[in-house]
Amino acid sequence: MHGCPKCGRILTEEVKICPYCHYNFDEINAFFIKDKTKTYLEDQKYAGLIKRLVAGLIDIYLIALLTYGLSYALKIEITKHSILTIVLIFLSLYLFLNTIMERTKLRGSIGKYLVGIKVLDKEENPESILIAFIRNLAKFLNIITLGLGFLICAGTKKKQTLGDLVTKTYVVTDIKISDKDERPFSNPFKRLCAFILDLLVLALILYGINWLLIYFTGLNISEDLNMIIDQITIPLTLLIALLYFPLIESRKGTTFGKNLLKIKTITLNDKKPGFFRLFFKQIILLVEIITLGFLLAIVTPKRQTLSNRLSKTVVVDM
Repeated sequence: MHGCPKCGRILTEEVKICPYCHYNFDEINAFFIKDKTKTYLEDQKYAGLIKRLVAGLIDIYLIALLTYGLSYALKIEITKHSILTIVLIFLSLYLFLNTIMERTKLRGSIGKYLVGIKVLDKEENPESILIAFIRNLAKFLNIITLGLGFLICAGTKKKQTLGDLVTKTYVVTDIKISDKDERPFSNPFKRLCAFILDLLVLALILYGINWLLIYFTGLNISEDLNMIIDQITIPLTLLIALLYFPLIESRKGTTFGKNLLKIKTITLNDKKPGFFRLFFKQIILLVEIITLGFLLAIVTPKRQTLSNRLSKTVVVDM
């Protein structure tokens, strides 16, 4: 037998949710059981400015896309007269979604989840729905203070923003033991340079193919053949662009750009990634661009972008 701490009723041990006040014993007890798969390093416990900025940018971008989709569905055209309505839709979605997400098991927004941070109260328990609402409402103070309310987290001991200070909450890093890795993960700038070099190589290849197709269509050939060449030009270009990275990278884990900058792609268990894994990674590259998932490489322990996470790969220095 045990008593419900909320309503005081005496209940049997097997009761997980109080039938009188709906107090959830499992949810609360989980926060008093030490999770041996996770550990905090004192200097990394509280999420810093860069991590929170990346998470915030991802959230704002995703909610902006959702706002655009909702405005399109409601047939609200972007004009001088409708801009206030669209801003109100965005702010309402931002406030509602962030408040709800902080009460889920993620303990934070999609951006926070991807970056690996979560919101807790001063006892490191989940916030109440009211505190989560007030905390997110207080974020609008950042606009009034021209961003100062957010930037003060860089100078406070526990890296709290104005909203955190108002609601006595903290944003902490969810560090796992498995995240501790001594491999030389490549920095995002080097990866960006390699990607740009590969894009230049790909552009030259596509230019050459396009020139050949134009050359053949200029010859004295049948009209049917000309039509076929015109029809395959765009699909062929897209196919080559899609296959360039997985075909070359599946051989040694490098492309022209990566090889030049001495970096390579490997799986999480240090093996060479196969073609289909890299093809999947290439397919979701568009999702990565749309969701700003490439920014994760700046703040995640293994310098993984969204496509790296989903394909279970990392990029390391050679």
